[in-house]
Amino acid sequence: MQFPTSLTLFAILGMVSAADLCDFNEAAEGPYENNESSIMPTEVGHTTIFTWGGNDIYVKKQSTQDACPDGSEGDCNDTITFNFKNKGTTYVRARVKVNDRWYNGAYLKPGTDCDVTDDFTRKYKTQEVSFAS
Repeated sequence: MQFPTSLTLFAILGMVSAADLCDFNEAAEGPYENNESSIMPTEVGHTTIFTWGGNDIYVKKQSTQDACPDGSEGDCNDTITFNFKNKGTTYVRARVKVNDRWYNGAYLKPGTDCDVTDDFTRKYKTQEVSFAS
């Protein structure tokens, strides 16, 4: 069976456009505790550039899936994917706040292009990130 060229091209583009999941740790304490938290992009498709230790870290809000279609706020969770790119030359750790009790820690090696996907508690409205070396 032969596929049309356009279909093959779309399949190839789809495969290369998705980033791998970031390497994680579960350490929310430690060097992050005294570092300022910053607001991550709030709109899908928007990118914010953070600088940590001379490294530019690009964070893009890739997608959001509404888990509470009735519009309720409370403890509803929305599945959100953020893309992280470390454009710097040194290793950086990122701590992403999921809710008031849980953080994800991601390892960002130089040149990393990876995704963080989690169920974020809707009532917080914004997601925060902090960085450490």
